[in-house]
Amino acid sequence: MGALLGCSLLSSCTFRIRPEKAYFDGSITTPKHENAWRVARRFDSELSRDQNTNRFFVAEFAQDGQPKVSQQLITAVEQIKEFNPKTVLLYIHGWHNDSSPDCGEAKKKDMNDLDGLVHRMVEAKMGRVLAIYVAWRGESLDGLLKWGTLTGRRRVARKIGESPYLQNFLGDVAEAGKQQGSNVIFAGHSLGGVLLEKSATLMIEKTKPGKEQRLPHLFLLANSAELSFVSKEQMDRVNKSEIVNCQPENTRLLAPRILAVTSSKDLANMFLQPLNNYLLHPFATLSYVRHELFVNSMGFDRSTRSHDVQKTVEQQPQRPVSDCDLKALQFKLSLAPTLDPAFWVPNKDHRLTKYRIVPRPDGVRTPGFWNIKSPGSISLNHNDVYDDKFLAAGVSWFRMLNHNYADLPDTLPEMLAGLKKELRTHPPGSPGYKEDRRLHRTQWTMGAALRMPYNKTTFGLLLGELENSDAEIIDELDTARTGPADYAAIVRSHRVHLFAILKYTYSAHAVWDSSPDLLARLRALMEKEPLRDALARAGAAESGKDFESDKNLNSFYKFLRKHAIRTP
Repeated sequence: MGALLGCSLLSSCTFRIRPEKAYFDGSITTPKHENAWRVARRFDSELSRDQNTNRFFVAEFAQDGQPKVSQQLITAVEQIKEFNPKTVLLYIHGWHNDSSPDCGEAKKKDMNDLDGLVHRMVEAKMGRVLAIYVAWRGESLDGLLKWGTLTGRRRVARKIGESPYLQNFLGDVAEAGKQQGSNVIFAGHSLGGVLLEKSATLMIEKTKPGKEQRLPHLFLLANSAELSFVSKEQMDRVNKSEIVNCQPENTRLLAPRILAVTSSKDLANMFLQPLNNYLLHPFATLSYVRHELFVNSMGFDRSTRSHDVQKTVEQQPQRPVSDCDLKALQFKLSLAPTLDPAFWVPNKDHRLTKYRIVPRPDGVRTPGFWNIKSPGSISLNHNDVYDDKFLAAGVSWFRMLNHNYADLPDTLPEMLAGLKKELRTHPPGSPGYKEDRRLHRTQWTMGAALRMPYNKTTFGLLLGELENSDAEIIDELDTARTGPADYAAIVRSHRVHLFAILKYTYSAHAVWDSSPDLLARLRALMEKEPLRDALARAGAAESGKDFESDKNLNSFYKFLRKHAIRTP
């Protein structure tokens, strides 16, 4: 009986080492190995439904980081120049995937899912799309023992990410796309996020200010499986890089180079990854236990999260609509030019709810690398990153973070000038004033608040606006166009918007502590009752309208009290 049980257990643990080989030559339509031909052609028939609207290429890399077939890389870059796409999407898969089309449905699932995502991008009127599937041996074993390979494959992913061959290829893709005026996005999922995070960090470190043509517009890490202490180290390196810190007194609005998004329903990173480490390494060394055994992934470690995602009271449309209409509206809102770090998510009432990305109170400030945990409704599990909800959110993230994507102001002075112009032409209470004007001002305010660089120049600009807020707005008010208006309400509205921007600066201790003149100006302002009233209104979410529920305002009050400055 014992022998029989032993044989049964042994048979259940049988495994096969997956080969390290290339499956395609210079294009996805031509597999290298004849036994893959039937599946590859079936896969290709769906992949190439419309070569006029999208193209799809594979780039395979070995475990040592070298390309398996150099022609794959050459073809992909050449096709960007020939096809002239609106969007270049480079995607790196994760664990349990590779580029083999002959190993069953599970292995080609990522390729098919990416293909479906590309077609949804075209259907959403995002223009022509060229996708590049970067493949590596994420799956090294077949059989039950494959579940014990997570730690080893993570280390392989980091090694490939360090490869100069891969980094050169990524640079060539970004440069070719930007030369064609394309939107260039590099995305990595799960262990693909580990791989891409490593490459992105090294590429950003090497890049000199003004020489950013070989970087994409955005590195997007979706449900990345990187360990938090590794991500923390790479965050620090990105934020110390020259292109992030090239101009200390710059007024240009910040956009992260890397955006890491982890779903709150990503149970694989929340539970299974630590459990995998624990169960499969019972005899691990103390060094391993200390460094990796009980460490969360970056999305579930609060110490590495730079921003929170907060639900607002804004919903669209006013009444519930069908799923089809809701999907169309979500893409319409996602594609609209925006400065506000926010996105729309479907809710149970068949409407859309607006979520805003805000800095975490007392969290780490990482201008070059944002790490957020998203609502579970846009990604229901670890692998749910290909559907319409995640795509629409991804479009929003890209649009709000890319300075050049829309004709919008990208410096703090331009933003403040736009806010004042909006108040002059559409003052609250004037005839014809509509709710969408208030939402427009809120978008600009939050864009300035959450993307403003923290330095003496920007803080001085805000204080100067508060010092001169009453005279400037009223003197330039176009009463002939707007009709009678409540001047006091207009001035108060402008001050509220300025404080809604200033309140986030409480964490900039280095700037405030080294600027006694700025603190003196702020102290003088807060001695005036109308300005204290405006500050109190800068946390207006409690009344259900403009701003998020306000932990940040409370933190700003603490900052004021610390420096002996009056509060409301």
